[in-house]
Amino acid sequence: MICEDYLTGAHSMDVPQETLDKEVQAILDKIKSKPDFNPNQLFDPEKHLAWKDEYFENTKTFTLQDLGITKTHTKPINNFGATYPFPLLTEEAIDIMKWEAFQPQIVKKYARLTNPDFSLKTNRHDFHIAGYPEEGHAPFTKSVYEHPRLKEIFSQLIGMDVTTTYGYDVNHVNVALADFDMPLDAPLYPEPEKDEDGKPIFKAEEVGSILGQHYDSTSIACVIMWECPQDKGGETVIITGDETPLVIPNIARPGYCTLLQARVIRHIATKPNTNSNRIATVAGYYPTAPILDNSCLTSVRPSILPRSVHDQFYTEWFDFRFKQLERVLADKRKKLWDAYKKGETFDQKDVIEFSKECQQYLFDSWREMEFANNDPYPPPLFSKPYSELTPATHAGSWYTGSALRLELQLDKWLSKASGPVAGARLLVGPHAGYAYAGETLAQTYSALDASEIKRVFIMGPSHHVYFRGCVMTSNFDYYETPLGNVPVDKQTIKDLVAKDPKMFRLMSEEMDEEEHSFEMHMPYLYRVTSKARGSIPQIIPIMISATDEKFERKLAEHLTPYFQDHENAFVISTDFCHWGSRFGYTLYTPSGKIADIQDLRYGTSVLKKSDALPIYKSIEALDKEAMKIASKTSYKAFRDYLAATENTICGAKPLSVLLLLMEQNSDKKLEWLGYKQSSSVTSAHDSSVSYASAYA
Repeated sequence: MICEDYLTGAHSMDVPQETLDKEVQAILDKIKSKPDFNPNQLFDPEKHLAWKDEYFENTKTFTLQDLGITKTHTKPINNFGATYPFPLLTEEAIDIMKWEAFQPQIVKKYARLTNPDFSLKTNRHDFHIAGYPEEGHAPFTKSVYEHPRLKEIFSQLIGMDVTTTYGYDVNHVNVALADFDMPLDAPLYPEPEKDEDGKPIFKAEEVGSILGQHYDSTSIACVIMWECPQDKGGETVIITGDETPLVIPNIARPGYCTLLQARVIRHIATKPNTNSNRIATVAGYYPTAPILDNSCLTSVRPSILPRSVHDQFYTEWFDFRFKQLERVLADKRKKLWDAYKKGETFDQKDVIEFSKECQQYLFDSWREMEFANNDPYPPPLFSKPYSELTPATHAGSWYTGSALRLELQLDKWLSKASGPVAGARLLVGPHAGYAYAGETLAQTYSALDASEIKRVFIMGPSHHVYFRGCVMTSNFDYYETPLGNVPVDKQTIKDLVAKDPKMFRLMSEEMDEEEHSFEMHMPYLYRVTSKARGSIPQIIPIMISATDEKFERKLAEHLTPYFQDHENAFVISTDFCHWGSRFGYTLYTPSGKIADIQDLRYGTSVLKKSDALPIYKSIEALDKEAMKIASKTSYKAFRDYLAATENTICGAKPLSVLLLLMEQNSDKKLEWLGYKQSSSVTSAHDSSVSYASAYA
């Protein structure tokens, strides 16, 4: 949705007057025709609650393990998974809630059509309504969710005390109405294929849905059915751990409720497969304990969900987040004083970690806002199999796992670098921990001209697995970073594998997770491209192990068409000299010239000579000779250098392939931006790794 639209109320997505006059008015007329209908009352559990305590025993519930979900993209609140539908509210209660929701002035102000980006087979009859109870327009509805009895029931079923979230996330109404221009209950779609047992085959990518396959943005979803046909679609469908659908039975009676931990369970709200109404309301719940909730903005921010009217939505969102933080801070403050009065030692580490969590919570509150970083939708996460849910493997060790601290750190280093160079799309940069190489890698990515880049080929070495006769590429959908996800170009990888399956093979999950040469580049790629263009290019990781000249030339031949496309960037992930006995490399040149190279394993007396270079200067001389040769774009000269020095440049083979591509297809030259070493080695017993940055 364009910025001007969602900032001013998303009126391009208003429900058409035709729908108001026909289908919506029919709902109101039907309710009003009931002789005892009285909308002027508040919720009374004696009249309006259909729940009986015996349902605690009778209601079918699932744990996450029951659903086969052992990996989640964020931490679940507990082990609760979902329930089958259970009676919660009476038909009278539902009629009053519908009456309040479908008043013409409410639909005009608070309802918006579904976003076609995450709905399927929708039209003018499909919309969402939200935000109106908090504005005083639905006293009965508000009293339903505020009543302690509902919270007691839900808390016992879920296994922990829960309460409602902010106003916009309470009583979000999903509406799919029958079209009065065609016969009611007429089939809308062909009969689905059936399996050998005669059961319909569910296909997530084809089913009609006002909300496509997704995770919710709050911990627990309470789904209350208002209206739906029996056995004609309209179910809530859970995607279980083995990626098979679990269709929650559709009890086609108003007031039945389903609970699910929707923040970590992928699910779909399906439309009826006949020309029928399907109306349900969803309320978000979170733990009442003073802990920081796991809510997010992914699928509810105004540019994605038009019913989130900008000014009201964000005011409610930050009111909720700030109150949560206040509760947590007050609880921590009390605990600190209690500990002090008991004579306990002040726990600095605990308070530091707590403060970091609060920082992260504030950062997560605004990180997905449109002004900060309006990521494409739907995110790859919504279609990623549970089995592939893997956090950034090296986050928290090789670089900070805190998105806030990482963003500040990257921006600090990037601000010191020279900035983008027009046309720069070939990069060389290190992949060590950011404490050592972060600033050098910033120089690399600062030079990137991201204006036209749609995909990035990133070539790096294999640090854990030896293989020959092929290169390995990723089978993941995206690489995760604390800042956001970097999508993998599955189609290009598929094309490469199809063209030469012996050359291009897919990494195992374990191999991909263990390798750091790609992951260390992802935060910088994400940060630089998101700031420059507001979107993240797709990547094609290529891991290279043992090669020879024939193999490298063949690989370059395969990559040439992509190299010639100026919408593609090529990045070489490599550290330079790994010096020291632990790396098996102790070559040294006292004069800085390759001709004088010798091995310190066979004696260190040369170091005592007055004119002998310190070891770190010798390392620098070896590395800078490699950089000088690479700048000449001579594949042969670079291979000759490697043969003469055996320099332990871990990405030498990927760099060689880049030089081949440049030599054959470009007149560009590598321009070196920076060079540093992890330590200044002066003793043969020490070690260091070198890092360099370049662009072309």
